[in-house]
Amino acid sequence: MDWHVTIIGVISLDVFLFLLGAYLYVAASSEIEKHMPLEFSRGGTYRWYVQYFAFDAQVCKKYRCMYMVSIYVIHLAIFMFSMTLFLFDQTAPAVIFLLMSLGSVFGLVKYTKEFLASMASERPSKM
Repeated sequence: MDWHVTIIGVISLDVFLFLLGAYLYVAASSEIEKHMPLEFSRGGTYRWYVQYFAFDAQVCKKYRCMYMVSIYVIHLAIFMFSMTLFLFDQTAPAVIFLLMSLGSVFGLVKYTKEFLASMASERPSKM
């Protein structure tokens, strides 16, 4: 396989993942905003507070899952971008993006624990 085709494929996948994560995040956060108290949801500042209300029991399970998937996809895109920079011998920016993606693992662990706790605390639905 040609080297250039591989690089174009990796870059295209990285851009697709980033855009998919951004789309899912905006869709989930706009639904989460509907369940936030008015003092936090006024104006455009609600995105600063989404993380505090994302795992509330009032938020639909679908949007909690979408929020988590968006976070994971965006972090995967950042990690892949750092690997792509290594392919282009851009070591300094690659190391910065790699450290950003590895440093955010602690945030991912925190959000995953909150997500799992919010899913476990729900009552099973009666069918």
